Amino acid sequence: MDHPHTKAIVVGGGLSGLGTACYLAQAGCDVRLLERSGVLGGRARTKRQNGFAFNLGPHALYTGGAMTQALDELGVSYGERHGPSGIKMLSGSQFDLMPDSTMALIRTHGLRTGEKLELMRLLGGLGKHRPRELGHVSVQAWIEQHTTRPAARELLVAIARTAVYCNNLDVVSADVFIDKMQRMMKSPIHYLDGGWATLVEALVAKASELGVEIITQSPVTALTVEGGQVSGVRERSGAHRAADVVVLAVEPGAAKSIAPEHLGVLTCDLLPAEVACLDVALSRLPNRDHAVVQDIQEPRFMSTQSCFAKVAPDGAALITSFKQLDPTASDSGESRAELEALLDAAQPGWRELVLDQQYLPRITAVGGLPQVKNGGFSGRPTPRVPSVQGLFITGDWVGDTGFLADTCFASAREAAQLITAQMRDVRVSRTPTLRP
Repeated sequence: MDHPHTKAIVVGGGLSGLGTACYLAQAGCDVRLLERSGVLGGRARTKRQNGFAFNLGPHALYTGGAMTQALDELGVSYGERHGPSGIKMLSGSQFDLMPDSTMALIRTHGLRTGEKLELMRLLGGLGKHRPRELGHVSVQAWIEQHTTRPAARELLVAIARTAVYCNNLDVVSADVFIDKMQRMMKSPIHYLDGGWATLVEALVAKASELGVEIITQSPVTALTVEGGQVSGVRERSGAHRAADVVVLAVEPGAAKSIAPEHLGVLTCDLLPAEVACLDVALSRLPNRDHAVVQDIQEPRFMSTQSCFAKVAPDGAALITSFKQLDPTASDSGESRAELEALLDAAQPGWRELVLDQQYLPRITAVGGLPQVKNGGFSGRPTPRVPSVQGLFITGDWVGDTGFLADTCFASAREAAQLITAQMRDVRVSRTPTLRP
């Protein structure tokens, strides 16, 4: 149903903001998107220079979830899609084939027969588990309950750390790990030509096509409310922009600063996933056999995305390495040296080939982890803010569906559905009753 008289303001030009704006505009709302910086994309931004595409931290598109469903519904195409292959695992100083498939599990020399059989049984029965029933079980506890052999347990812990971007598996709910593992076994992982800016550009083009007004360098500082109903937002300049509904598609801290009286309680218990990330642009790749490496003993992972997608000039290489941090503890300060050591082991001689590099010592990978103490997925805030009419939130920390970008788009879709339903109800209530 169209809602031509519904004025909606979406604050934030990341994936969830762009997705929300597209859904609302598709439903016929008058949509204005306000982004505080001069660049759209949020954490999906890409820095392109000298032929290299540096993403803002590690990025891979996990298909088969809410994100790909949303892109299909909105008619957004993001170009060629490529998946990683030939992954190696590193244990100590020994490289071996990563058992990421049944054939690889059989072929790898990094596990003994008993360990392989245990993993085969576990992975073969993974589909029977219901993630929604594991909200109050930690990832660490689930792995310990389902493994008896130390090597199999160590491997699963390493996979889990990378999957949830966290080095403290005691605080993360098992529902997100099982849900992600189930989908990874069914649907491919994609790297994007040109980096994630390719997807951002496609979403911006779709939003513009649908009539969304996009305004950058427009920082919002406050929500305005009249009589318990949202009336708009106020910008840093002091200007007021009127709206019937406002969607805050920003990080939890930014959302709280805009509407502290309404979001203080909802955001106080959130725990982000954080990583240290080192990207290196090389004139060539020293060792193609170790293009993608999962460290088993340390919380480190590296991927040469240029082997699978167009993110570097022909013949050159772009490697993304990252260390999963513990969000409940301070970092040791050794993360860069540890990531460089991983590159030393996997790509000897890389230091002499560096053309450019980007180091991010502690960046947010996920705005809000599904925590075991909160019941996992179901413990995240809902898109509708209950304390005021017309205020909604979206992002990778909102809603009970998915993880990372899947959550961004699932919350965007749910918020848009709630808003259009709300506006329909308002219009019905305002329609005069004809009396005979």
